Amino acid sequence: MTIETTHSLADRQAKVLTYLGAIPFIIAVLIGLNIHVSFPEILGGDIAYASFKAKALVHSYAVVILSFLGGIQWGISLREPVTRRLYIVSNVIALAAWLSLIVFTKSEGLIIVLLGFIVALWVDQKAHNRGMIPSWFWQLRIKVTAIVCLSLLLIIALTW
Repeated sequence: MTIETTHSLADRQAKVLTYLGAIPFIIAVLIGLNIHVSFPEILGGDIAYASFKAKALVHSYAVVILSFLGGIQWGISLREPVTRRLYIVSNVIALAAWLSLIVFTKSEGLIIVLLGFIVALWVDQKAHNRGMIPSWFWQLRIKVTAIVCLSLLLIIALTW
């Protein structure tokens, strides 16, 4: 089954929401650089976290996002019987990410979630090659994964 659609309003909304979802990774880098971050008062006002806080913030958010990506991969698997192994891969990614929160030091944990994003992208590449996800989504995944991985690498380097 091949999925190619024209760019609908839903596709554009998905793109906007995906890029908005990358903002916390960028904010964590700014915090890791010890740059003063100013939020609206309703979100806590002025915040100047130490770099260790940047690691904790991005680590927990990365685990949430990897779990979300696993849910997307489950949805793909439900539509295509040939790819039932995506169930297993998506669960392994989500569980490894969760385990990284409790077992590993923050730097090691960030490396685990970084690898999780790379594996999740690889899984999506396989799905795209089989025509299971549209090209616009695959291109979006490449771009946002690059932002996320670069952010994680910067935080690891800044806070090692």
